[in-house]
Amino acid sequence: MTAVAARAATFDRASQHRRSMLAKIHVAKKQLAMDEDDYRQLLFEQTGHGSAGDCTDAQLARVIERMKAIGFRPLPRAGKKAATH
Repeated sequence: MTAVAARAATFDRASQHRRSMLAKIHVAKKQLAMDEDDYRQLLFEQTGHGSAGDCTDAQLARVIERMKAIGFRPLPRAGKKAATH
């Protein structure tokens, strides 16, 4: 039996961006204190899908924009200082 060397996981930029948008949506859901029914309704209204995993990147962006419109405030990226106005 021969040993096979483990290969480090690699991710392309598109899949990293998608995972980032999905994470942002779930952070927004928590920040807005949305229950599951309200979250699913918002997803369906914006995309026609009941699951964020079924959405295209453009649809995910639309969901994020809608969540911002109802009060979601994204956290600043790690290592970045929040802009003061």
